[in-house]
Amino acid sequence: MFAHFSQAKQPIAVLLREQNARAICHVTTARHNIQTDMVNFTDKLMATLASNCTCCAARGFSDCPLRMCNANPASKATTAPEEAACPPSANLPTIYRTPVSTKIHGVRLELSESEGESFLKD
Repeated sequence: MFAHFSQAKQPIAVLLREQNARAICHVTTARHNIQTDMVNFTDKLMATLASNCTCCAARGFSDCPLRMCNANPASKATTAPEEAACPPSANLPTIYRTPVSTKIHGVRLELSESEGESFLKD
């Protein structure tokens, strides 16, 4: 206990703690800036994808989920992350719907003979 007390009063220990605090502050600021930049990039990417989306129109959908997301005025990067997210809160169940139907019907693809087999030896 005495050795710890004497180390806390040493000028070198104080300088090291101050430097450590500054380094942590810079790392935290850098992490925040990177996250903000990635959110801005994602917003721009989603806007670009929505403007070039042709698959929804080709399938007969009147609405594109990407456009619905970008049309939301709360999806600006300046808002809090909880408000900016297009989907509802993560703790709510997710229900997928399309403008055409609540169930998307598809065609079952035929598998080749080897696609259903496992390549791992037992």
